[in-house]
Amino acid sequence: MVMRTLLPVLTLLLAGAANAADLQWKLNKGDRLSYNIQSQMATSSTVAGFDSQSEVTQTMKMQWTVVDRAADNTTVVEQTIRQIIIKMSPDGKSELRFDSAAKDRPQDPIVRSLGNVYGKIVDQKFQVWMAPTG
Repeated sequence: MVMRTLLPVLTLLLAGAANAADLQWKLNKGDRLSYNIQSQMATSSTVAGFDSQSEVTQTMKMQWTVVDRAADNTTVVEQTIRQIIIKMSPDGKSELRFDSAAKDRPQDPIVRSLGNVYGKIVDQKFQVWMAPTG
């Protein structure tokens, strides 16, 4: 009974492993990719009997430029963060918003401090070495 159950599972695992090797980035020198990454986080806590909820959404708009590709198919990528947007709701109701592309300096001190930190990496170039499987 155990063998009958185990055999199909092993077969699927081995087939999946073989197919995973086929899933590889195929980037060439000079290729450019633009993409957005968005992460969302919601937290809730109770401290001294008081409930607290907060939400944060972070969006990063990035560009990759393939600089080189080694013989082992490792890719050297120049990554540039073009824009960062952070939306925070510290109490679950009000919203603070930082956008690195905004023309005006933020009035809110929390948003201004986000700009002091995140604004320093916008339009900076970072080199990333990536294996063919990511």
